[in-house]
Amino acid sequence: IAMFLHTLKFKGYLGPRAAVLAYTLVFPLFYCLYIALFDILLQQYTITALALGGLVVNFGPRPLQVVWQVGVYMYLRYLRELAKDLNFSQESTAAGNMSHA
Repeated sequence: IAMFLHTLKFKGYLGPRAAVLAYTLVFPLFYCLYIALFDILLQQYTITALALGGLVVNFGPRPLQVVWQVGVYMYLRYLRELAKDLNFSQESTAAGNMSHA
């Protein structure tokens, strides 16, 4: 945001006072966004845990990073296939219920 506002000021689209005011007014917006992101962070606890685990592993040796990334990929792929299977079984159940009506 700061670079964008500086560019607008440099190009003459914003005056110096308007640029500083806009920059200052952006901070409350960021605080609201961080609160909303924190709420999502708590709702998506699996992704949060995987990301935090990846952050910790990235400070370790490269082979550990590769094992972590492959493991996370396989786990997320498993969850995706599981969701597909559950969605398919729900759709077939719903279609079966409609045929009896």
